[in-house]
Amino acid sequence: MGYGKSWTEKVQIRLTYISSQETAIQADAFRVKREFYSTAKRMFLICKA
Repeated sequence: MGYGKSWTEKVQIRLTYISSQETAIQADAFRVKREFYSTAKRMFLICKA
């Protein structure tokens, strides 16, 4: 039964790794989007002025 336990632990570690990667990707996308919006707002203000 020790083998089965190690297999489930490996799967658990894998799922944790995947979810942490997805969280990092989402945070990165959010940051890029925020930078894009702030840049667009700045350009809009410059064009308006």
